[in-house]
Amino acid sequence: MDADLDSLVDEYANKVFPTTATYYMAASLGALGNIIVLLVYIFRIKRQVHRYYIPVLAVVDFTGCVNNVVFFHFLDSHQYDYPSDALCRCISFLVIFNNGVSGHVILVIALQRYMMLCRPFAKQLNGGMRRASLLIVSALALFYGLPTFYASGTSNQTLNYGNKTYNTTTCSFVSHVSSKNNFQKGYFGFLLAMILLNIFITAGLYIPVLKRVYHSFARLEETSFPEEVPVNDEGEVMGGSRSSSRARMKHNMSLTVFCIIIVYIISFLPSLLTQTMALKEPSIADTAVHMNLYHFFARFYVFNHIVNPFIYIGFDVKFRKEITFLVTSFRRK
Repeated sequence: MDADLDSLVDEYANKVFPTTATYYMAASLGALGNIIVLLVYIFRIKRQVHRYYIPVLAVVDFTGCVNNVVFFHFLDSHQYDYPSDALCRCISFLVIFNNGVSGHVILVIALQRYMMLCRPFAKQLNGGMRRASLLIVSALALFYGLPTFYASGTSNQTLNYGNKTYNTTTCSFVSHVSSKNNFQKGYFGFLLAMILLNIFITAGLYIPVLKRVYHSFARLEETSFPEEVPVNDEGEVMGGSRSSSRARMKHNMSLTVFCIIIVYIISFLPSLLTQTMALKEPSIADTAVHMNLYHFFARFYVFNHIVNPFIYIGFDVKFRKEITFLVTSFRRK
């Protein structure tokens, strides 16, 4: 490789290093957290209908952390000398496919909670329907992920920088081949529309769930509990009724799912806004500070894969108890 181009690549990598390092650490923490979630569900928590999708989401989030770290690594360390067109297309597809599966699984979780709490006498998602939902989710993500193989790729460009001219090879979701422009713009717009539609449907399903939980739990507090009631580690009321215990556990699980949905929405909106701004204003990343801000917010969607394990620790009493048991058992050994 040309020595001047090599120095240009290193200069770019150094400029964006703060954002690169931030996402390396965050994604590593998220991957570890999702592994712990899987271990807890494999060894400690029995298979339950209302928790069916949690380990599935952990697998998706773990692969999301890994895929995006690899994607960011090659983008940042080989910005102008990307090593392979096939690698660019494959990683781009995996990122789109993984984000699609993650978003749709969260939508299905919201649908399941809606059916259980707001339509309890309607037909629920049984074992066959839950498995079918995962196939449908994967098929949908595959459907709008496959065009990435065409839309993305490397492109050879001439870059004028510092009174020198460089022949560069870059990787992008939307490559710079002029013959693909119309397709690329339409495809990118379609992806934006799909993400926004998924967000709106998910939020629309869960708003009635929150109202139902709030009203039912408020009535339960008024009629069933004194001001001070002892509660054990699983959120069950000591000396209270089993129905009261189940109501509290439903409340905890609904709050957990609500936080997952909020993180999903908050993590994707900055990315969508930043990408849209970049299309209208290409010079948005013209300085080192702007480059880091651009990369940080454009990649903010990764937190959707990172934060969920910490939500479980914070709001899921049963999960917190089981992870404490695993840690204690490990220390004893």
